[in-house]
Amino acid sequence: HLMWAATNGLLGLSICGLCGIAGGAIVQQAALITGCIVGGMSTAAFVAPNDTFLRMGPYLGVGLGVVIAASLGGMFFPSSSLLMSVSLYGGLGVFGLYAAHDAQRVLHDAQVAGRFDPISEQMGLYMDTINIFVRVVQILMMTQKKK
Repeated sequence: HLMWAATNGLLGLSICGLCGIAGGAIVQQAALITGCIVGGMSTAAFVAPNDTFLRMGPYLGVGLGVVIAASLGGMFFPSSSLLMSVSLYGGLGVFGLYAAHDAQRVLHDAQVAGRFDPISEQMGLYMDTINIFVRVVQILMMTQKKK
């Protein structure tokens, strides 16, 4: 549990700067949107009749590769709005589907595994939530700048 607490502390520190720049209203709105996305995708995964989302794993890996490539490309071509859109909106979609995949994986492992460790099983879903939150904050900050 000590490593889990350390991980939470480090992730909180890394997000703290983004939250300070964005401001309280955007952070609250992003937290609500993130909760709705993760809650909705997790609910969809839990009520799915079979392991539909578990079979999406390889395709989600390819999607994550595209998002990573777009993020790295954005470092070399910072004025490219296409790469930025793929990184933000594509990442939001990929991590939303990863939330459903990880929720269904946790449910499957809880039913099948002999020894179930809820903390280590939930880390994927936790990281999906963090990634969704960061992307939603960035999208809300971009829309606020346009106003």
